[in-house]
Amino acid sequence: MSEFEHLSTPGDFLQFHYIQLYARKLQPLDEYKKMEKHMTDLTKYQEKTGQFFLGPESKQSLREHWGALTPDLPDPSFGKSGYKSAQQDVVEQLIVGAGWRIIGHHETKRVRAVLMSSNSPESAICVVTAPLETAGPSTESSAQDAENCWNFSHAAQKQFFESHNGRQGVGIMCFEIVDGSTVEAVYDNYARKHPNLLASGKPTVHIDDGADKFKTLEVYAFYKGGSKSEPDKGTVLQFVERQGPKCSHMVLPFFQTCAAEFDSISLPMFPDHWVSNVVDRKQYLSTLEDVLGFKPKVNFNAGVVAAGEAIIESTVTGNAPSAELRNTQDQLQNRQQIYLPINNSLSEFGHVHFFIEEVGQGVQHIANRCSDLVHFIQRANDIREITGRGFAFLRIPRSYYGYLKLTALQAATGKSETECQQLFDELIQRKVVDLHGVTELDVNQDAVLAACNATGFDFNIVLSVVEEARYDHMTQLLGDRLSVTELLKIVRNQILIDIQGADILYQIFTRCILQDNPRDEAPFFEFIQRLCDATPVGEEEKAQDASPRRKKLKPGCGGFGIRNFLTLFLSIEVEKSLRLKEAGVAEQDAAKQQAGDAMVRALTEQLNVSNPILTSISDAMTREDELRTQLLSAHPRDHDKINAEIAELIAVKERGNQALMEVSNKYKNKLQSIRAEYEASAANKGS
Repeated sequence: MSEFEHLSTPGDFLQFHYIQLYARKLQPLDEYKKMEKHMTDLTKYQEKTGQFFLGPESKQSLREHWGALTPDLPDPSFGKSGYKSAQQDVVEQLIVGAGWRIIGHHETKRVRAVLMSSNSPESAICVVTAPLETAGPSTESSAQDAENCWNFSHAAQKQFFESHNGRQGVGIMCFEIVDGSTVEAVYDNYARKHPNLLASGKPTVHIDDGADKFKTLEVYAFYKGGSKSEPDKGTVLQFVERQGPKCSHMVLPFFQTCAAEFDSISLPMFPDHWVSNVVDRKQYLSTLEDVLGFKPKVNFNAGVVAAGEAIIESTVTGNAPSAELRNTQDQLQNRQQIYLPINNSLSEFGHVHFFIEEVGQGVQHIANRCSDLVHFIQRANDIREITGRGFAFLRIPRSYYGYLKLTALQAATGKSETECQQLFDELIQRKVVDLHGVTELDVNQDAVLAACNATGFDFNIVLSVVEEARYDHMTQLLGDRLSVTELLKIVRNQILIDIQGADILYQIFTRCILQDNPRDEAPFFEFIQRLCDATPVGEEEKAQDASPRRKKLKPGCGGFGIRNFLTLFLSIEVEKSLRLKEAGVAEQDAAKQQAGDAMVRALTEQLNVSNPILTSISDAMTREDELRTQLLSAHPRDHDKINAEIAELIAVKERGNQALMEVSNKYKNKLQSIRAEYEASAANKGS
């Protein structure tokens, strides 16, 4: 037995509690409550007219109604510049874009804080705090007690900003300790194994009143890069233990409750995973295993997540709670399965590298799940178009969803490659598709007919192929599980999709939040939906009542989007390249515009080439997981056969990873060449 094997593993008795954001400034509570009322009034008007999720005319009507509701509000969004994600108020973004409400507030002379949630008792929770520029009145009778609470400590807030180069961001990841462990057990593990990470010393008792107890412990999440002993004081893990009727419904002491009216079209959100960018991924993984017993669940190596010049590695770690998920509602709301993906950079380019360089180690993004992501994102996009506020999302290359291929035209029409190329050229000329075969979502049937007449093709056959090209990658992935209407909503709203076995994962990522300038690295939100397979497993397994057993619902079903992991990082780089291109257009700088356009095309091409390789890796991972589960109950005589298939699947993954690394190197070199050519051009222009 090693020195620390006797320590308890309290990580299995944790659940997500809340995230705390540090903002530079917050408005007074009354201003946010006005915005909540405006949003509620807007959705009540929508209920009468039924105008959400419709066309431009209805949005214009709702925009006019919004203007009548908010004549006193400045409107920064409908000028030539459009919506900008920088310098947004994150509290307002959550109110408008996600339908969240402020359910608690707290103010001392030096700190203002709000407590936010969506419309569910089990909701994801967000605390947002900011310094007060001038001393104001305190809402707390015991201001010193509040200052002793890390969440409202002016010193802790100052320490956060100093550790993150003055940038706003996520400062605290808070976990609640449920029955089976104690905050003292967590403290003991840190004190014995990682004492330098203890931020607040021993646990702090905020309430001790008979049966009612509220205790917290704060520890630093990471060590400084290159150090085995010096803590990075920028990010804190907080552990909360609540007991008794008074404290069991209390998120944090000192918050005063606020009345909150939720609108009728917003969906409850629940915590799914919290992602960090760090210098030393293995060290952080080891720390979490030492003190909490967390174990790695999924590894994404450099082959999977290399976007142009940006190369990273990532591991998802987490606990192993004993809670059983009985139904889809449990699967949606349960907070006991903790997943913490951890990224580190292997190159001096890309989002993760520059995030750490600009902001420091810390939380990259927060992922929450809901029951209907298409509805949620359609609402968010409509609301932004109507109000000019809320969230905008990363732009995904359209080829991710599908594009017109010569092979598809040949297969459907029976014509030769040369003939199909002539048709393809006609479709390009008539702007039905672009040079890469990406098809307009609203297909111009007259243009398709003209192209067919010019080349002698059957209109109905070609129209069918062209229309399916808008989402053919999705149908290859999902079969006929979604209708055309549903598929088009997914494409239109740029939602990412992945599968693992029969489980489906929907994902989308916002543009940066808490961002001061458009080119700054900053955190963001992810919103997801997990569609878990719970179909009967078949006649071979029967329950006592002779009905087929249903598959157990698994936390994290649908995985973490191995296909989409690369898409995320490519999309971040595409977003930067698009900004370069757009800046070139605005500045009438042809070299800058051409460089940005070339980068977008190269990154999109990398995505297209990588997708089939990622699919083979994902399919192998899914099958391997099934076989390892099967192995646990298999007869010993079948072990060799199962293990042989597992070995072959591991070989498939290794070959796929090698292929991805070759693709990565090709496009890394391509991006380097584009960058070098642009920089040389810019240097010559300036000389």
